[in-house]
Amino acid sequence: MNTLTTREMVALYGAGNSPATIAKQCTIGHAGVRSRLRKEGVVFRKKGHNRLEADYLTGLSLREIAKKYSISHETVRQQLKSRGVSLRDVKERDRDTTVNIKIPQKHVNMFNTLFAAFGAKQV
Repeated sequence: MNTLTTREMVALYGAGNSPATIAKQCTIGHAGVRSRLRKEGVVFRKKGHNRLEADYLTGLSLREIAKKYSISHETVRQQLKSRGVSLRDVKERDRDTTVNIKIPQKHVNMFNTLFAAFGAKQV
């Protein structure tokens, strides 16, 4: 096993790793890791800290995160709200469904009729 320096432990914790995860990478236990981090002035996160936040901020939906961690999407929503994360409005998600195709002029009327029937933007 490696022996990590305190500086490396601080960097790993800052990158989102838990003291227990850091301890698995070195020769001391998680209590020893916490002790070293505390001496360096690290402010500890709440348990379960920011995995949900990190996933959400990278663009995953509540349902995708819930599936990843085998929890309900409502639990994900509540956890994010309790941590002050600003939730995206589902209606405001970027859904670009624009398709640019070149339609011969002689077929424009036919396509406009079809587009109107399906509620699509006309040519």
